[in-house]
Amino acid sequence: DRLAAILTQCVEAIRIANHLRGPIMPTRTGEVLAAMGDATGGRPGSWETSLGWGMLPEGAAIARVAPFPRLNLDQTPAAGT
Repeated sequence: DRLAAILTQCVEAIRIANHLRGPIMPTRTGEVLAAMGDATGGRPGSWETSLGWGMLPEGAAIARVAPFPRLNLDQTPAAGT
């Protein structure tokens, strides 16, 4: 029970942090929030409803998703070019 409570708090913190980065990375934010079961999917709304604690449905399954795009070092330009 304690572990479940800790994981729930971690997921809520990640959900809120994703809402805050929405204006900077809207596409990726929407993908992460949708994977978490957040009904808003990162769409703009009121901060009171988006950033409220405990807004995820209880028992929601979380799909695997990368919160940040991966950097492909093979496609990075060489230094000095």
